[in-house]
Amino acid sequence: MKPLVKSKGYDRAYPHGVPLRQIQESSRRQDIERFQAIGRTREELLQKYKAMGMGQVQTELQIIKDLQRLGYYPKPTTIVARRLSRDEVAKIDKDALFSIAKEEMASGIFPDIEKAVASPGEEIVHRFDGYLTHRDYRMSARLNAYLKTGKT
Repeated sequence: MKPLVKSKGYDRAYPHGVPLRQIQESSRRQDIERFQAIGRTREELLQKYKAMGMGQVQTELQIIKDLQRLGYYPKPTTIVARRLSRDEVAKIDKDALFSIAKEEMASGIFPDIEKAVASPGEEIVHRFDGYLTHRDYRMSARLNAYLKTGKT
């Protein structure tokens, strides 16, 4: 291989050229190829959604979801609501059960849980910075403490 740029000390430091291992360790090839693949895929998706007549904002949001699904972008944490059988309920760790009062749910503290319950089986993005706590309710504080331990 021939160096693209050569300083005065190059020949002294590398009389037989730069070792292949050193080149491989500092190579950005994978990053560049990944970036190029994302660009190509993004452009293909953009053209696809434009052809479908999708609006710009809707297109951009769908492209992000598609790139996440394809593994190019990290997928956000999601929650999915589903009805449990009696056997499943019996086997659940009781610390993992949270009974949210209708009034507390209606307060808007749990927007992602509310969406999930309204759309069973659908993945809902869960951005956990902690649920807001309300002076009249205790479940959000209990749920925050539980989730901070890393449990689901």
